[in-house]
Amino acid sequence: MKKIFFTVMSVLIMISFSYQSQGSVIKDKSENVLYTYIDSSQFMASIYWEDAWSDLQGGDFELVVVADDNLDDPLYKGVVQDNSIMFSYPEQTKKLNIQLYYQTGEEELLLQEKEIMLMDGEFLRGNQVSEKRSPRLNLDYYSVEESRLHIEVNDNRQQQVIYGEGTIAIDLESGNNRYEVFFEGQEHIIYGVSGEVFYNTVPPSIQIYDETYVINQETERASIQGKVENGSYLMINQREVILDNNGEFEYDVELNEGKNRITLFAKSEAGVSSFRSIIIDYQREKATQKSNVWKIVFGSVAGGCAVLVLALYLVKKRKKN
Repeated sequence: MKKIFFTVMSVLIMISFSYQSQGSVIKDKSENVLYTYIDSSQFMASIYWEDAWSDLQGGDFELVVVADDNLDDPLYKGVVQDNSIMFSYPEQTKKLNIQLYYQTGEEELLLQEKEIMLMDGEFLRGNQVSEKRSPRLNLDYYSVEESRLHIEVNDNRQQQVIYGEGTIAIDLESGNNRYEVFFEGQEHIIYGVSGEVFYNTVPPSIQIYDETYVINQETERASIQGKVENGSYLMINQREVILDNNGEFEYDVELNEGKNRITLFAKSEAGVSSFRSIIIDYQREKATQKSNVWKIVFGSVAGGCAVLVLALYLVKKRKKN
């Protein structure tokens, strides 16, 4: 991430020059300007002052940065050799106070002082994630004035005009995406986000746990259990099936006697889909037919016994007579 931030620093340092021909993001090209870059995704900031103070000779620049009025433990305090510096700040920081001094001997001159409210006022924010299954990166913004939003994704640059509060969606490329987005707000404060995100376009995989299936003979249904990986949507035989938080599912499908083709369709948030078909061979049990056969057998035996008993009875009766 430092590599990304150093790139942003170079953009910040050259910002007053590189966009002159396109309509500069710098709203006031006055002297003694103190630029501040706030990266809300990395919780890092950089400060740059132009060479307007280059006529000052024989002294040093001293910078003091304080978070939430904590004077006992400043984020930065010391002499700066160049005209820029970078530092990190705690995630929960609400306010930054920046003071730039010029020292000559025992004399100290306050050149610039700035207060930046990180939780209120203007901002540019986005969720810091390492992988996305959606083709867009959503950023929230608030700009008091009409501002030019600079967007760079994998060396592809574009600009959009923003004003007020809203959300902007940035298209991602398949695979790894390195992005830097920023705009200049009031008082030469530049709000930005930067990072790397992997746009996952791998097709979903559909796993069936037990391919013997559990078949209920009474309802003539089969229970299909499994899991969808890298997917957020599933249909079985054109019926939507709910996935749990782990991507697992269970669904009962109606069966006809014979071979039943079951089609499973899965789709990821990136819109990539995959299919899988399974065959369930269902034969109704012959229990009823067997029962009828045994009834016939037992009936025949019982009938034969009755005839035999009757015959014996008639023979005995004749002998008596």
